[in-house]
Amino acid sequence: MVGIMDDIEFEEGKIALKPGQQIIIYSDGISEPQNTNGDLYEEVRFKDWLLDHPNCTPEETIELLIDDVKAFSDSDQQSDDITLIIIKREEG
Repeated sequence: MVGIMDDIEFEEGKIALKPGQQIIIYSDGISEPQNTNGDLYEEVRFKDWLLDHPNCTPEETIELLIDDVKAFSDSDQQSDDITLIIIKREEG
């Protein structure tokens, strides 16, 4: 579990990934950084970034996405932890 608090309820389940599919687990350090105007990076921007980069390897996704978050916030200083886990099923 990543970032689970004691008072949060969740459902346990199983999922079968098809070849090429992936699961991305992330902390709020990805979706909540602010820029100098006070705007949040937000999940919509995160999802749009992923859709714009469908052919990246998990390693490329991690590197490029963190670069994009840092560029958005216009700072090398991060105010929160950044956790990003990508599990991808091999194709073929």
